[in-house]
Amino acid sequence: ETDSVREFAFSAGGIQRGFGVRDHRYSFQEYEPGSLRPTSLLRSWSGESNPSHLGVRQHLRDRKTQADPGHLRSSASAPHVTEALRAAGESWYQAMDLAQRHLQREPWSEQELDPLELQDLERRALIPPLELELPE
Repeated sequence: ETDSVREFAFSAGGIQRGFGVRDHRYSFQEYEPGSLRPTSLLRSWSGESNPSHLGVRQHLRDRKTQADPGHLRSSASAPHVTEALRAAGESWYQAMDLAQRHLQREPWSEQELDPLELQDLERRALIPPLELELPE
């Protein structure tokens, strides 16, 4: 086994709004089953014939103690790990949104990103070096 080149790996939730974050041991997901509908997606999560909205869910998996894949077991109980991975995921996707706003500027928008935010995006390699001129 080799060491990872990064602290976290991230994934977007796709049709069930949310995100996933993985570190060397844990996998964390925050998701909203059926958030983009149709009702059949809610049924597939709940098993109910007429389910109500299920709301936001969180699941932490400890890959060392929970060998089963996915959500076959209850969430692991490690509140400090859950919060650290959740915060890392929120930070990553907020940075992705800022990078998109910077790289895909809306011509009518007069809003500029804060220079410190831009430096952070450059440090994360989410945008090209700031000294490069982006095309209009």
